[in-house]
Amino acid sequence: MLHNFMKSLKEISESISIQTFLNSFLRDFENDSRVSIGDSGFKVNLNEGNLYGKFLKKSIIGSHRYNDVLYNDNVISLELLVSLIYSNFSKNSNESVNFISKVLNSSKNILENLKHSKFKKMNNYLDSEMCLLLGHPFHPYPKYKGNIDKNDSSLYSPEINGVFRLFWIEVTDEFFDSNISSQKYIECIKELVKFELGEEFYGRILIPMHPWQWKKLKAKRKYYKKVIEIGLGRNNFYSTSSFRSVYSDSSPLLMKYSMDVEITNSIRHLTKKESLRGELINNVLKNEVISKIDKLEVLYEPFYVAFKEDNGLPIESSIVQFREQFSDKVKLDQLFLLSSLCEFNPISGNCEIRKRIFEKFDNFEFGQLTWFEHFLSNIVTPILNLYLKYGVLLGAHMQNIIVELHNDLPNSVIYKDCQGTGFTVEGARQLLDNDYNNENILSEDDVNKVFGYYLIVNTVFGVISSISNSDQYIELKLLAKFRIYLIHLKNKYEGNNFINYLLDSDFIFQKGNLRCCLSQINESTAKNPWTIYNKIKNPLKALRPIKENTKGYVYEGITKKNKRITFRVIEKTDIDLFHEWHHKKYVSEFWELNLDKESLVNYIDKVIKSPYQLPLIVEVDGIEIGYFEVYWAFEDRLSPYCDTKMYDRGIHILFGEEKYLRTRIIYDCLLHLTDYLFKYDNRTSSIWGEPRSDNKNIMKFCKKLPGWKFIKEFDFPHKRAALLECSRDSFYKEYESAL
Repeated sequence: MLHNFMKSLKEISESISIQTFLNSFLRDFENDSRVSIGDSGFKVNLNEGNLYGKFLKKSIIGSHRYNDVLYNDNVISLELLVSLIYSNFSKNSNESVNFISKVLNSSKNILENLKHSKFKKMNNYLDSEMCLLLGHPFHPYPKYKGNIDKNDSSLYSPEINGVFRLFWIEVTDEFFDSNISSQKYIECIKELVKFELGEEFYGRILIPMHPWQWKKLKAKRKYYKKVIEIGLGRNNFYSTSSFRSVYSDSSPLLMKYSMDVEITNSIRHLTKKESLRGELINNVLKNEVISKIDKLEVLYEPFYVAFKEDNGLPIESSIVQFREQFSDKVKLDQLFLLSSLCEFNPISGNCEIRKRIFEKFDNFEFGQLTWFEHFLSNIVTPILNLYLKYGVLLGAHMQNIIVELHNDLPNSVIYKDCQGTGFTVEGARQLLDNDYNNENILSEDDVNKVFGYYLIVNTVFGVISSISNSDQYIELKLLAKFRIYLIHLKNKYEGNNFINYLLDSDFIFQKGNLRCCLSQINESTAKNPWTIYNKIKNPLKALRPIKENTKGYVYEGITKKNKRITFRVIEKTDIDLFHEWHHKKYVSEFWELNLDKESLVNYIDKVIKSPYQLPLIVEVDGIEIGYFEVYWAFEDRLSPYCDTKMYDRGIHILFGEEKYLRTRIIYDCLLHLTDYLFKYDNRTSSIWGEPRSDNKNIMKFCKKLPGWKFIKEFDFPHKRAALLECSRDSFYKEYESAL
């Protein structure tokens, strides 16, 4: 049994490796003339033949799932796949063996992670840091580790073991480098020294080193002679998903280390320049800015320590970056690394987000949309607000984002890893000294590339892929939610280049991990980082186009009795009539909008600006008699409760003049409204309604109107509703006789 289990895990690890490799490849080379991507699969023209793959699931975001991948009609292995792609798409022909070995190393590490995942659960923050089994879903070798032997890799890898004690050393002032003085440093780590070594060690220049880091440095005798070994600390620390950061929930400080280990496509060395960004962000944000951004905290990194070279520069491989501990107010069993929440577990067949949604919501699709709405409001919004209001750019990819869940829904965000921060030109002008010179001051175009990749492509699109499990129908619904969210931001921050770029551009930039690896580029030290960015199709363009706000009259029709029915877009000047209607008992009973005029003006303004709603005043022979709120059902709260297509419409109806109630005019207005909506776009297949289930008058008209039928009763969060549908075919079969 064990042998069969291990064999199946090996097959799974290779399948996952093929999937991440291909998704990285297709995203990086989708515009290459040799690559064609269709609805059912892809084809790559190679010098040696053809590579084919059929999609098990085709994802709009690019998170495809595959059936067998074929090379010249034969099922291909991971190794052959990698070899063929390398030989056809890389210019570094001499590095093929190295490249292939990295992919295979990653696959073996995924296998080892899966072997140890059986007993791992995600109950708290530390769990989430130690169970990122598969790594980046768009990378040719997401779990590659180089420059480290198998035993050390197992010992320090968070997915397998990752529990150890820090090794403390003492240095002299001459060998000490930091952004703060040695005396201030001694004071800053006083509580950490007490926690790890005891009060008797106060007053000395002590450095808590990662044991593997010190092992490598110790081998260089010139460093070893300049320090005093204190020994292991008292407490267990745990590796986090980044491998070089350590965590203990009791430690006064947390640490991030410069490591000689190569993870994915870069040596994980810290540089002084990166470390100084931590101090900068601490000084700029901590007191003046971050307190004004709701729902966002930052784990600041105010100082670092390193050995000093004879030339006065820090030895980069010795850098220790200190990070603040979580505040006392947070509950660690409610904090989770976003990348781990999103990762698809091939053993369970799900990700943590979907698991929690399934357990919390009776209607799974409603839960998916609700989770995403909370994610946008409480995780994305704080990060965007920091940029939009202050010009501060966080490197907000999923592995740097810690989500606080409340009742299993995203409630706030904690950001870690200040080395990845930057500023807009305007933000730097306002927040930084005039003599500050750093490459992390970004132009508008660079903001689109870098911030757009990390926050949008990596994080938002990554969350969409995870929630949807690459189901294209749900991906579209989540993308529609995201677009509505962006349009609201556009209305608030008119003219913002980044928001316009996301909404209007046919393409979006992404960091090409495969391109980077094929070129053997260390992205941390690349002279021109833009060379590894490429354009991909903007998935928001897969949605129904948004039309400009409509004004004035949109429809005119004549009834059997020669009554003229017209629909026009509501205006704020209609407020007196709108207010009067909503304060009639028979209207307020169902609409629950018997508010003051100011509130109703705000309501009208919101609906007018909505990208998916159309608010109409209904007139008969020029006299206003009611209000129709027309909407695209695909984007509406109704969509989880019925099988809406992208061009389906929905309606809310209000007749405010009593003398027309229970008359033929009501029937005619609804008949013409249905005809108008079907003729507005010939791709509209159904129109939906969801009145309160006890609204007997509407139910009577539903029975009489052509094509309309009652589907079911269901529970909205705010009411018991009746689901009504009118299909195009049914409506026009009966339409002529109904006129």
